[in-house]
Amino acid sequence: IELKIDTGMHRNGIAPSDIETAMAMMAERGLVCIGMMSHFRSADTLSSEWFWQRRIFDTAKAEASESARRYGWNLRFHISNSAGAFRSSVCTDDMVRVGIALYGCLEMDATLVQPDLKPVLSLVGEKIATRVLKKGERIGYNGIYEASEDEVVSTYDLGYANGLDRLASNRYTTPEGIALRGRISMDNAVFSSDTDRLVVFDNANDYAKAVGTIGYEILACLDKTLIREWKVR
Repeated sequence: IELKIDTGMHRNGIAPSDIETAMAMMAERGLVCIGMMSHFRSADTLSSEWFWQRRIFDTAKAEASESARRYGWNLRFHISNSAGAFRSSVCTDDMVRVGIALYGCLEMDATLVQPDLKPVLSLVGEKIATRVLKKGERIGYNGIYEASEDEVVSTYDLGYANGLDRLASNRYTTPEGIALRGRISMDNAVFSSDTDRLVVFDNANDYAKAVGTIGYEILACLDKTLIREWKVR
């Protein structure tokens, strides 16, 4: 079992002052503590918070190590998320927990050193049908897009049930400059294109900006039943 302490995020974990008590309770129940963790709340922004959370954790590490020795436990320590892993060139813990960086979508304040990462996940839609939208015709729920001239459009097999955030309706353009037309439906969306396979996004952060959220949410909300394809480059 790992012990989680609250170093300032005030979300989960025990107070550092309760480490000894928590370990004693674990030992009484025959449990073995194998490590201690916490979580940075502002590692991606330029502020003093990363520094004081780091100091609180380092102090707690020393106390936890001393307490663990009484029970014959060897602990591992970790606090860094993706942003925390890049805040310093020195790692004083046993491991880091990279998440968004694995997808190349980590974003940090412009005032901080931004790691040179390449996004590695693309969302691709397969064409369902193609039609010519005549000038003046509207498309999709509530008809929020009206063609100003005859236009070829296609329906693709992705919708908000698959994680294609509905707030991008009628306001998003793909990396290849293809416009999303009308409102995103539950399981399909219409784009000004007739290509068979459409790259909706190749960087989750770009799509996130169109809907006013973060790349984390876009990636986390992708439908788990979507077909995954791995390509080695």
